[in-house]
Amino acid sequence: MFSPLRRVVVFVASCLAEGNARGPIKDYVRILSMPAGTLAGVEAQALLACRLGYFDDADGTKPRMAIHSSTRSIQALKKALVRWQETPCSPFPAHRSPH
Repeated sequence: MFSPLRRVVVFVASCLAEGNARGPIKDYVRILSMPAGTLAGVEAQALLACRLGYFDDADGTKPRMAIHSSTRSIQALKKALVRWQETPCSPFPAHRSPH
């Protein structure tokens, strides 16, 4: 269970960095869907591992809550970016240039 979790952590961090480095906000929003989906899958796997008795619920609650919180944060970021992009008088350009 821990090896897949490590891979997911690296994947999520990489997606966030890659999305942020891309130009258009539209691309960033699209890329954010990948780590959000991956985290939802890992959350389901952690719940299943608890139910199958690989670790007890007390041990699994904290990691599941952290995963769920991360998923919600990414979803909130996506919503905020979409709203910001749709704002007609945004003080920032819709296209970001890489640094």
